[in-house]
Formats: sequence, C-alpha cells, structure tokens
Amino acid sequence: MMEDDQKSFEEKAKHIRESFDYMFYNLTNNVSNQTYDVYAESGLSKNDFAKRLGISRRKFNRILEGFENVDLKFIAKLEKEFGHKIDLGYPGKIVDV
Repeated sequence: MMEDDQKSFEEKAKHIRESFDYMFYNLTNNVSNQTYDVYAESGLSKNDFAKRLGISRRKFNRILEGFENVDLKFIAKLEKEFGHKIDLGYPGKIVDV
C-alpha cells in the first residue's frame, strides 16, 4: 500500500512540474510576443529600443527569441517607457503589474 502511495505522489508531482513548465513556457512566449509588438510599433532600432530599457542588444534579442527570462522590473520599465500594458494573465485570471 505504501509503495502505491509513493508512486501516486510521484506521478502527481511530475504532473504539477510539467504543468508549471508548460505555463512558464507560455508566459515567456506571451511576454516575448508582446515585447516584439511594442518594439515594432516604436519604430526604433533594436539598439535604441534596448538602450531605453537599459539592457544590451544581445539581451533584447534573446528576449524576443524567448530565450531570456524577464523579471517584473523589465516589464514595468517596458510599460513605463512605451506606454503599453503587458498582459500577464491567463484566461479568467488577470495579473496587474
């Protein structure tokens, strides 16, 4: 009986971990896509856009490609500098920064 409980626990933990990874992946892509939209609307070069955000062009490219995690400070700076609200919500849930 104890072995079944352990297996069930491990399966639940794996499911939660995979669900979190999936949600994090989608959130990262969502922020990346919204950042690209703000950049495209700005008419600025990548260098100038990155400078306004206080980051390197390399980091900015990695954000656009979805390979760089962003923090709330980055999102707040993006919203403040360019006047766009970044949606961090999932269906039914809205998170304001």
